[in-house]
Amino acid sequence: MWILVAAIGGLIVGCFISHDLSRLSYRRTGPTTTRRGQTPSPTTDEPNAGIPDLVGSVPTSTTVRLNPTAATTPQNLPAIDLAINPDDTAATGPCRTTTAAPSQTADSESEPAQVDETQLPRPTRWWIPVAVAAAWALVVWRVPLAASAGLDDWARLAGWLAFASVGAWLAAVDLDVQRLPDRVQVLLAGLVIIAGILHIWGNPTAGLTGVLAAIGCGAGFFLIHLVSRGGLGLGDVKLAMTCAWWLALDSTTAVIAAMMLACVMAIAYSLVTRERQFAFGPWLITGALIGGLLW
Repeated sequence: MWILVAAIGGLIVGCFISHDLSRLSYRRTGPTTTRRGQTPSPTTDEPNAGIPDLVGSVPTSTTVRLNPTAATTPQNLPAIDLAINPDDTAATGPCRTTTAAPSQTADSESEPAQVDETQLPRPTRWWIPVAVAAAWALVVWRVPLAASAGLDDWARLAGWLAFASVGAWLAAVDLDVQRLPDRVQVLLAGLVIIAGILHIWGNPTAGLTGVLAAIGCGAGFFLIHLVSRGGLGLGDVKLAMTCAWWLALDSTTAVIAAMMLACVMAIAYSLVTRERQFAFGPWLITGALIGGLLW
């Protein structure tokens, strides 16, 4: 009975996450981020918009540069280069005309293209409500509440439900743009820390175990981050620390099982799909759910 109620509740929460919450995690402006099989487009159609009109009818994309190395005119005036679009008429007189693509600038270093992640085509997320519903049903099945349940039992149940919900949120964004937003990570960490403190109230040993597990997993994954030269993102390191804290409150064996499962599933996925770059966050969330609830 309660498992069915939990599944329906998870389905509703999953629909809300699929429709709104994951969209709130995208950057409105930021470095180029592409989804698999898609080509990013710049945020503006006119790369030279905003440059003032310099010479009468000369287009706004015209730039003026002083050329100190060029020979001076008979009037001892420095030569001036005008860089105009290829379609414009060539300038005459003491001004020398050069053509340049609109995207080229005087600086050799150019900033990365900017893209609005919220404007990218929305992927199919039918799996999110199903995954959240299954996770909630699993939580209620594995974390039952007795008639005499106290605050610690309710806190553990609430913590797992929050972990499953926000974890699906993180997994959706990571699969979409391969990024784990800090604001969502802070939300997840805050919820499980509060639930964990209430769950272990009066048992400081369990809290110390959780802190040590978080530090150990964080150090291990950070080492992988350094060795892989950023192949494993810092977002995955922070998520691993959150998972380790929450799982270690009940069992350190669950921490080891969850991390091993996450790595094995990620490696298997890479071997099957032959992808070298993929989202690792969903595997961490899945490994934590399996290791913490079924191990």
